[in-house]
Amino acid sequence: MAQVTEFVAARIREFRKLRKLSQAELAKRMETATNTVSRWETYVYTPSISDIEELASVLEVEAIDFFPERNPAGKAGELLIAVRGLDEKDLEELIRYAHFRRATSVAR
Repeated sequence: MAQVTEFVAARIREFRKLRKLSQAELAKRMETATNTVSRWETYVYTPSISDIEELASVLEVEAIDFFPERNPAGKAGELLIAVRGLDEKDLEELIRYAHFRRATSVAR
């Protein structure tokens, strides 16, 4: 169980940083104490399911994204996390770049 709790804590921190929010800013948006967010991120406290749902809403992710079974591993998973929240134009640019990189690596 500790591994899941640590994973959830890391995901909260990761998603918060992706949104460029401080712990205090996230706490304010969730109408909770800053030390609660800190304790979630250091796995002193485990957020409830309703907390996870609210975190997902505030951080613009799906609640299931906080749990390990759904998250792809490796570099592909990191890429999926990195592109969350990008606008359509940026996503299209990244897709074109990925195709370009693949084509140039095949041509070598």
